[in-house]
Amino acid sequence: MNKTNSALDILIVAVGLMMIVAPAECVQVIVILLGLGAVVSGIMELSTGTSLIPDTVFKMNMIIQGWLSIVVGILAIALPLAFAKVVWTAMVYILAVYLLVLGGLRIAALSKLRAAGIELKKYIFEIIASFAVAVVLFCIPAALGKIIIRIIGIAAIAVAAGLFYYQWKNRVIVESADFVADAEPSGDAADSAADAEPSGNAADEPDSFEK
Repeated sequence: MNKTNSALDILIVAVGLMMIVAPAECVQVIVILLGLGAVVSGIMELSTGTSLIPDTVFKMNMIIQGWLSIVVGILAIALPLAFAKVVWTAMVYILAVYLLVLGGLRIAALSKLRAAGIELKKYIFEIIASFAVAVVLFCIPAALGKIIIRIIGIAAIAVAAGLFYYQWKNRVIVESADFVADAEPSGDAADSAADAEPSGNAADEPDSFEK
């Protein structure tokens, strides 16, 4: 079994349990993680996205996405840490709106990407993910939010358990060297097999009788 994948499964289970036991604290962690992700995404958009297609409108789209992500990301990290519980709920809503706007900007960029012949699957997945997370974030401040977080935690544990079982069932079993050695024929057995083969002279004897 792959030790890295096993460790990842254990981490997912731990996060899932935390989401079930302490959903409120998970919201705070999620806000900060989304903020970090937004900052990284913004930097990537500014560094690589703007040079992806030589189109002025597309570059402007990427610049807006990049700076919007960086600003919202910094706010998501700094404000909750500075003002504690006062801005947690507000920051959740800000992140939700940000993801909706980001999804809209990415939809607007799809036509340019398609015209340039760039594969769209990655960008379509990002758009769907942005809208899905935004919907979840809008629900989090309400009572339904804790239920959703717990459901996600249960789903995460189920997925991790399924992946662990799949890896265990398809693990590679390495046979020991002693077993492989025992399976090989010994020297005497090989010699006996060689002696049992007809010699070249014996094979030629029928020709001599025919003569």
